[in-house]
Amino acid sequence: MAERIFVKPKVEGGIVRDPLTLRQLKPEGEWKPFNTYWARRLKMGDVVDAQPAKAAKPAKVAKKGDE
Repeated sequence: MAERIFVKPKVEGGIVRDPLTLRQLKPEGEWKPFNTYWARRLKMGDVVDAQPAKAAKPAKVAKKGDE
């Protein structure tokens, strides 16, 4: 399985394109395969290795009789 990294643009509003889709990297970041392209973007300082935002905790589900 290929290693993946979560990257986001270093500069807010910065444009970094995915070489396969040609779409801009989302400002909040995206999971990408760790290959030479993304390694180069990291080295050049175009993107930073980041952590994805934590998902909101799911709402507590009331069990029958808990009212």
